[in-house]
Amino acid sequence: MSELRRDSFVKDIAKAVECVVDEYFSEVIDDESYNYKVDQKMRRLIAGKVPKGYLELLFSLTKSSSLPVKTAVFAHLVEGIEQSEVAKKFQVKPSAISRKVRDISDINFIVSSLAKFHIQTCMYQD
Repeated sequence: MSELRRDSFVKDIAKAVECVVDEYFSEVIDDESYNYKVDQKMRRLIAGKVPKGYLELLFSLTKSSSLPVKTAVFAHLVEGIEQSEVAKKFQVKPSAISRKVRDISDINFIVSSLAKFHIQTCMYQD
């Protein structure tokens, strides 16, 4: 699958999951609830706060990228180094890092949404 088609595919999946999850949970929670606030935070990855093992799992769900880009993304998301700094350090284009962070964030949203949906609907049924 070409990178352009894969990017479009990831965005389409993220949008579809978001619609399903939002529709399902709009009946369960209101905008002021704790769960809603947690939901909003799940949609993004915070630089310097992402556990290395978790990021490795998210990367396993993406198309492989060059080692310098992958290393730069790890330095940014795990260690908290600014994107512009890691771009210089690992000699990669800032746009490549930004694109991969966006892809990883989209996948994080899908995984988080599926986990929440699974916990709420599947795990506690007899």
